[in-house]
Amino acid sequence: MKQKSLEKSFEFISELGNFVKIEQDSPVSFKIYFSENIFKIVQLTDMHFCNINFAHKKTIRKLNNLFKTINPNLIANTGDYFCKVPILYVKILLKLFDDNINYPWIFAWGNHDHEIFHFKGNLSNITKIEDYMLKLKKLIYLPTREYFENYNGSNICEDEIEREAIWNSIKNSLQFYLNSNQTDENVQSLITKMFKLNYRKEIKYKFKDKKLFDKKFDGFFNGNYLLKLYNKNSVHCWNIFILNSRRYNSIPNKVLNWMQVNENKVPSVCFYHVPDYAYHTIVENNVAKGIYREKVCFENDRGRIHQKFKKMDNFIATFVGHDHVNDYYAILDNRLLVYGRKTSDLAYGGRDYKAFQKLYSKGIRSIVHGFKIIELKMNYTKSDIANSLINHYTMLYDGKICEYPDELINFDFLKYKINK
Repeated sequence: MKQKSLEKSFEFISELGNFVKIEQDSPVSFKIYFSENIFKIVQLTDMHFCNINFAHKKTIRKLNNLFKTINPNLIANTGDYFCKVPILYVKILLKLFDDNINYPWIFAWGNHDHEIFHFKGNLSNITKIEDYMLKLKKLIYLPTREYFENYNGSNICEDEIEREAIWNSIKNSLQFYLNSNQTDENVQSLITKMFKLNYRKEIKYKFKDKKLFDKKFDGFFNGNYLLKLYNKNSVHCWNIFILNSRRYNSIPNKVLNWMQVNENKVPSVCFYHVPDYAYHTIVENNVAKGIYREKVCFENDRGRIHQKFKKMDNFIATFVGHDHVNDYYAILDNRLLVYGRKTSDLAYGGRDYKAFQKLYSKGIRSIVHGFKIIELKMNYTKSDIANSLINHYTMLYDGKICEYPDELINFDFLKYKINK
């Protein structure tokens, strides 16, 4: 497979992140060499910049000024950054972030970020955006869709989950496209034939009607990649996986299998957008600490993701977003599960402190917006307890650290329906 070249200066990124150096070592991974004892990551999530607005630039610059007191080495943008807007708007919003954040950053696709797919152009829109991402000076990103679609040489539709991710959308759309009187058996037969040929090629080029896919389509494989951290002794000491949790069907099995092969018995953390079922489990088990103000939106996952993670020898932690008014954590089967803090006041939930108090007094669910800070210990011994290698806390826009309570703060009141 031909590897796309990265049109950026790794020396510039290294300087911004205080890296010794960064280099791409495979079509889906980078190596980062780092000489300090703590590698610091800031997680931003659910900013929902769904239009072009001068206020977005003001927000990003305010965050960047706050970061000067933290000195992060990496910014993790965990999705729902843009929404269903034209490609030109997506490019403007990505460049806005890249121009005004003076640190290297990574990007995990959110469910709303995939809504650009529903414009005419199908999966080609994803490719256009990923090609543009490669040109951004500070973004560390790799276009991995074709790599994972073809991983291990197997057809993605041999996987029951991926058939579900693609099948229902195509079936509904083909019934509309062909003839509303078509029987389900006839449509199913046609889809099976398309799968055997080449589902993506047939769908993308043969059927170009913009209504071919409905909103249930979830066959996305873009945006799954790995950062390998090496300490001052050139010892591989951390894996940072950036994953695409899509909307309904979560992380593909192909990607999870690739993670298991590439963890190399090194402590690993993950950033992705939509939480898996384990985030619900820790609430049910009464072990979570923090703020719980809406039900976990784990979509179709019922434990598959956590079971896969359990098979990895040194899987340490996951960081997600999506549920705007949750910010809690717990350990489950030696895995640290952490919610990021909603970072902007757009869409529901996140507000400044004054607006939060007003909504709170009316019984409306909300949360003071901010961001998560994660610290990875770069020099450790095998005898260190796994969860002592990582520290995490929330910071608000006024620079104050938000302490986790000793129990889960649960607000049951509902004043409006939440639509994601």
